[in-house]
Order: sequence, then C-alpha cells, then structure tokens
Amino acid sequence: MLDDTATGVGVRAYLNFMTLTVADLNLADPRAGGGLPGTSSDSDLYLVKLTDPPKEGTGYGKEKYSVYFGHLADPKGNLTYNGFGGAGFDTQLDFIGAALKQYTYRDGGAVIDLELNYFDGKIDGTGTANPDISGIAALAGVSASLKPGKTVGLTVVYGSGQDPAKDPAMGGDININALSGNYSLGNILLDTSINSDRDGQSLNVGGARIMAVKVSADCAKDEKRSLGVAIIWAETTENASAAISSRDLGVEVDGNATIKLDDNLELAAGVGYLIAGDAWKAFKGDDGDAIKLHTAVVLTF
Repeated sequence: MLDDTATGVGVRAYLNFMTLTVADLNLADPRAGGGLPGTSSDSDLYLVKLTDPPKEGTGYGKEKYSVYFGHLADPKGNLTYNGFGGAGFDTQLDFIGAALKQYTYRDGGAVIDLELNYFDGKIDGTGTANPDISGIAALAGVSASLKPGKTVGLTVVYGSGQDPAKDPAMGGDININALSGNYSLGNILLDTSINSDRDGQSLNVGGARIMAVKVSADCAKDEKRSLGVAIIWAETTENASAAISSRDLGVEVDGNATIKLDDNLELAAGVGYLIAGDAWKAFKGDDGDAIKLHTAVVLTF
C-alpha cells in the first residue's frame, strides 16, 4: 500500500532487530507555489513503519516484512474517498497494515507474499451527511519452482466493497481499500497500464471491489526470455448495483512473453481474454467478452 511517491520529511533509525521509520508525508498542498503562508490546508499522512533489520545494498521499500500505522488528516477536502468528499469536507482516516514480500525460508523454496490492510475513518461536512469510512484489502500468494525456468503460483486477493444500498450522501458508510497502485492482477482485470503511469489500481471494479483467485505458471524463464500463462476467476464483493444482483466478473485467461535483446532493452507482448460475467457486462454496458493485446519495448537505464 505504501508503494508510491510523496513529498515529506522522515527519520529512520537502524536498530539491531528492526528498522524504524517515522514520517510526515504531504499528499496535497493547494497553496504550493502560490506565495501564501501556512500549512493548514495541507493533507498530511503521518506514518510509523517497522521493518526487518537493514542489509547492505537493500534500499528503501525493499524490506522483506513491514508493519505500519498511519493517520491521514485532510481538513480541507483536497482528496476524495471512493468518489466522495472533496472541498468543504474534513476527513480523518486511520489505517494499520502488514506485508511480507518475496519471503522464502530457504534457497529454492516456495516464495510467499502476504499483505493485509485495514482502514477506519470519518468524513465531516457542514450541513451534509457525515459518513464513516472503513475497508479491508488482503493478498496472499505462493509460488514454487518445479525445476529451473518452470514455476507455478497461486494468488488470492480480496477487497471489501461498497454496498450499493448505502449512499454516502445519505449517511451510508464509505468503503475504501488499497494494496498498491502498481498491483495488476491480470492483463485485463486491475490493469491500467495502457492509460496510466501506474500498472494497476486499488482492488476495485465498477466501485464494487473484487475477490479473485489466480493460478499462474512460467513455462520458460531465464535471463534472456520468459513465457507465462495464467487463469483468473473473479467476482465483486458486493452486488454490481442496487438493481443488478450479479457479482460475476468472469474468468480471464492470459499469456505473456518477453525477450531480452541486451542488458537494457527488452521486447514484451501479451494477450488477455476475459469470459465476461454479468457484473462485468453491467459495468461496461456491453454484452461481449473482453480481449486485450499488447506489445511493448522496455528500455531501462
């Protein structure tokens, strides 16, 4: 969830058994560059993060495990929350989370990824509804190498959803969730790479959020090339709308390949086909299945 960039100030303490980070991150500054004094209109995220002990050559954000606590103060409504809020609203939001990244108990063993985030807060507005905010986002994944270049994996993701019967404008609760703006479940589901500088998004499809199971396999993978396939079953965690009771997003089948031409240049291609369920069709206003083809030239420097 903290996989993003921000302006702020922080202090890190390197202890024998962990690393402690305390930071004040500025998520919005409406007066920036305006020559106006004061910070009372800013949106600040106050963060405390505990991670594993530092290792030589390991940069920030590369830790194996982390536990974090945060408080977001948005007194002037610079931000919105699942489409609600904005100017004239005062939002106070707390969250607690934990993550385990690419953990393995031994070389060549199974690799585990875990993350769990919980949100709780409130939006206050003069003369309007004052809805509560809550939400849960979770991920669990494991992959194992059967032999060099051949890996199988299983991933489960869950994001709590917005109840279509609860209108925040009438005082109904607001649901939010987040893993990472760079988390992409498949080539179609939770992928925004074709129209965004981020690869993915929050666990959200049509506002109703998502629960999904993904099975993947690397058929061939080495320093020069890779070929992988995946199948994903997905549904929303709430009904598509107050009028449409379906939660079925469908089944997606993916294939991806890369070829490395040299140390800094890579060609990539992929295909995704979603056998669309009724909820997906309702969100898109289209009864057809979804297909996506993509190619890319990736230059690193």
